[in-house]
Amino acid sequence: INRSSFGSPIVPDSKFDEDRPNFMRVNRTTKGTSYDMIARGLNSITGGSPTQSGLIGSISPETLKFWAAALTGGTGTFLSDLTHLAGLGVRATVGDAGQPGELSPEPKEIPILRDYVKREGVQDVRRAYWDAAAEIRSSMADFTRAGKGDDQAAADKSAKQHGEMIALSGAMVGFNKMIKFKRDRVDEINADSHTSLAYKRGAIKQIEREETEIYDDFLHLVTDAKRTGAARRAASR
Repeated sequence: INRSSFGSPIVPDSKFDEDRPNFMRVNRTTKGTSYDMIARGLNSITGGSPTQSGLIGSISPETLKFWAAALTGGTGTFLSDLTHLAGLGVRATVGDAGQPGELSPEPKEIPILRDYVKREGVQDVRRAYWDAAAEIRSSMADFTRAGKGDDQAAADKSAKQHGEMIALSGAMVGFNKMIKFKRDRVDEINADSHTSLAYKRGAIKQIEREETEIYDDFLHLVTDAKRTGAARRAASR
């Protein structure tokens, strides 16, 4: 079901991630870790390329990371995290000296600290967006089905119950296009073998900020639509 025990997605699971090879479905903080290198290595030795799956398919670095934690427990996760942090330090002082700040670890990359510091990331707001999008698609499907079946009573009922959400279906198309552009740009950055890990982390972090703003803008529209719909239905009783 691609969910951790806390309910968050293990592997990035937006609509635009579905067609990507699994080895490219990776969170920014897992990029450059041993899990990322193993996933890409397995893909490469089976005939894959930086953008295409090999003969036996591909596996996400997030899946490797999840199962490593499940099988080795806290100690294995702790040691893996320490190795990752050490690698970031080496890169910051040697290979990525031009952008060392981008290799500074974030709270969720630091063992123990991440258990006490919870920050909402793009994964959380992304999931909220797709949950809202699914609700809008369902409302629109009910309304469209009633119209095609010449069921005016059902169409009127659907419009009365979900009119404000149905009205957002057109706007959702535009938001999806903006999100797809951002997700495609992340793919380009991840697949570029001529840029450093520091550059990748910095560039993707900026894109995630912009992506988050898109999600936030749309979710505000959804919240306003629900409030308006609730007020309208209450007034009509």
